[in-house]
Amino acid sequence: MSDLLGRALSVLIQRYRASKAEETEHKLQRLRRVLLRIDATVDESEGLHITNQAMLRQLQMLRKGMYGGHYVLDTIRYRGHGEVSGGRDVVLSRLSSAKRLLSFPVSSKENLQSTVLDAENLKNLEKMLDGLETLIGDMVEFTVFLEGYPRIPRQPYSEYLVLDKVIFGRQMEKEAVIDFLLRPEAVGDGNPGVLPIVGEAWIGKSTLVEHVCLDRLLRRRRSWR
Repeated sequence: MSDLLGRALSVLIQRYRASKAEETEHKLQRLRRVLLRIDATVDESEGLHITNQAMLRQLQMLRKGMYGGHYVLDTIRYRGHGEVSGGRDVVLSRLSSAKRLLSFPVSSKENLQSTVLDAENLKNLEKMLDGLETLIGDMVEFTVFLEGYPRIPRQPYSEYLVLDKVIFGRQMEKEAVIDFLLRPEAVGDGNPGVLPIVGEAWIGKSTLVEHVCLDRLLRRRRSWR
């Protein structure tokens, strides 16, 4: 009888933890989607010559929210590692003291769905998510006004693409070069943008350039030549 009762309790506990893990994962997916939008807006804004002080304050708010959101994601992602190494609970920091850490996409292999947050951390996650969703909702006019600001002129040799030894293809490097070539030039800037591709000998620099030049997207966009 006691064995049956123990199994029943075990099943109930597992179902409860599974439902909580699913709820947490859903909130984390929402947070990632919001952060993608904020990251794109901040990245675009940093390439523009913004002079309006109100716009700059809004940009600062976006950065602050972006740092806090990434901190929350990284804290939860490494929560299991912290528990294994130190056995201590991880408490999410306040937004004002959050620092942005490197964020990596989480796959099912990392078993994030098994993460069950306690009530305090789940509340902090929900608070961060609600705040960022409200923030991005209030930035509709901000993104519209961005179109009226010129791009910061690119200085020659201000960007470098360094090639290192890899085994497989260079799709990421190819996309980076194509993005650079299709980026609009600043109005009135007499200096063309330059992207030096550097690396060891026989590492594939010329091959990379050849593949970029044969790209269909660039061949349709003759204006970049």
